[in-house]
Amino acid sequence: MTDSILRTEYNEAKHQCRADSKGFAAGCAILRLAMTSLKFLVEECLAIDLVSRVQGKQYFSFKKANVVARPANSEFFLADTDAGSLGYLPTIQHGYA
Repeated sequence: MTDSILRTEYNEAKHQCRADSKGFAAGCAILRLAMTSLKFLVEECLAIDLVSRVQGKQYFSFKKANVVARPANSEFFLADTDAGSLGYLPTIQHGYA
């Protein structure tokens, strides 16, 4: 995945949110950006387990080349790149966005 794909999704989300931030098209554009970003992280980056000093908390991060992302709480992170599992993909695929 190239940077241009993420940039395109970002620009589309920005455009749709400017037009109508509460609209369905904006929501779909944000979802596409989030799913594209997640796919990039899961497929092209290395997940790194981090040591937490807080008892009962587990954190990890993603790394690509020399860039390391901010830590994520493992308990709240769902690495499911299938938007259909969220119930949104059929709506997007049918051109409602």
